[in-house]
Amino acid sequence: MTGSIKDKIEKAIDEVNKEQESISQQKGYSPFEFVAHATCVSQDEFKASVPEVYERASSNTEIVPAFSKATQNELNVCKNILSALSKDELIGLRKNMPKFPARVFAIATKQDNKGNNLFDEKGMPIPQDVSYAYSLKKCSACICMVDTDIPLLVGFKEKYADFEEGKKRGHIYIGKGDTFKPEYDNDGNVTELTSTDNMQVVYHIETSPQDAMQHNVQFVMFNKEEDYEKWAEKVKKREENFEAFISSDSYKITSLQEEILNGRATFINATFGGCNPKISSLTKATAERCKQIASNCMVM
Repeated sequence: MTGSIKDKIEKAIDEVNKEQESISQQKGYSPFEFVAHATCVSQDEFKASVPEVYERASSNTEIVPAFSKATQNELNVCKNILSALSKDELIGLRKNMPKFPARVFAIATKQDNKGNNLFDEKGMPIPQDVSYAYSLKKCSACICMVDTDIPLLVGFKEKYADFEEGKKRGHIYIGKGDTFKPEYDNDGNVTELTSTDNMQVVYHIETSPQDAMQHNVQFVMFNKEEDYEKWAEKVKKREENFEAFISSDSYKITSLQEEILNGRATFINATFGGCNPKISSLTKATAERCKQIASNCMVM
């Protein structure tokens, strides 16, 4: 039984990848000149995990090594098959799952509306705002896009503190995009780029929450992990699947307003140590919370 399920999964993965290749050909896809890989992993950590990759490279070369990982489209077809299995079948399959190719994941760097690459004052490609968000994903518990283009990280202060204090940093690695292939969603949009080759880095940016806020990333941090988990459970009851793309009047946002007003969470961008708040309802909730605190202090 386990073998036949594995065969079924492998066939579904093969079919979805052929479908992706067909879509790419139909759209006449041309590789992006530059791509950005955002992560919390430093070069020292990469070297420690795959020293053999760095031994084959010239000295002082920075690399993003390829690791075995599924694309979102592969995960979706696997999820559909696994959701129909019994507990015993899942246990039997656990040690017999198909292996995914070693890959580097990335997204394109910033371009203007004509598709031309944008460069900074050093002549280096500029990462998209969402790259700054993903470089700091480990300081949060979930990431969303609000109104399609505003990255929002939600988590709790214990994880955020090390990044805020500079003990930990995010990393954006930029490399050439010629070996990267697109992954499309159901609407035909490119959601991620993958390459089976190690990516040689042409530009490396270390990031902090302050850097990310300047690139439009929004942070909401709960005071305690259990407060975040209670909020996440409420959201889960309203959403059958986790929604990565949300609107500024969605339940996620209105429920975060409530958490801020009740003092369980903080909209970091709208506080003294933050900057560039982009979600007006959360800014308003922060101002109302400050009024509540001031009023309580006057009464005391």
